Amino acid sequence: NESSFQFDELTEKLYSWSANGADKVKLNQYTLDYLVPSYDMVALKEVTEDQLYEEVPMRGEYTQLPEIPDRVRELALEITEGKTNYYDKVKAIENYFDRPEFVYDKTDIPYPEGSQDYVDQFLFETMRGYCDNFSSAMIVLLRANDIPSRWAKGYTTGVTATYKGKQVKKVTNNNAHSWVEVYFPGTG
Repeated sequence: NESSFQFDELTEKLYSWSANGADKVKLNQYTLDYLVPSYDMVALKEVTEDQLYEEVPMRGEYTQLPEIPDRVRELALEITEGKTNYYDKVKAIENYFDRPEFVYDKTDIPYPEGSQDYVDQFLFETMRGYCDNFSSAMIVLLRANDIPSRWAKGYTTGVTATYKGKQVKKVTNNNAHSWVEVYFPGTG
């Protein structure tokens, strides 16, 4: 029984459809082939501001921000000061979190109080958190630099386990993860 997949640009979800494309279908089994992407560093560093404005799909969506504290915006610009291309700006922001005062920790993470900004609290006060803290802060710093980016949430591959005599992948909440995606025209 043939079926096809269609990408919904509005929801960014992939759906399986019947062979004639008339009905969504639930597949009991499917095979997915995946090519590991490779990126040309020279091409990434050559992305121009004009390309970002002209070629980035849904650019406004991927650069929008709520009202953020001034010191967050100032930090974003300070981190990228002197960087002449978008790749180097992205790497500067990513590397900012390698500083020793930032600690990856999943236990007893403080929550913002009242109207306190989540990212501001992480960047300037606690500097301690897990993937959601780091990835949210990176997205805000990127977007404050007008760099199209998005926050993604999913799971790592899990661990191999045996279930009813079969090898399966066991994926639990411990495999939950969030990360940052940045769009580079001509590359992805």
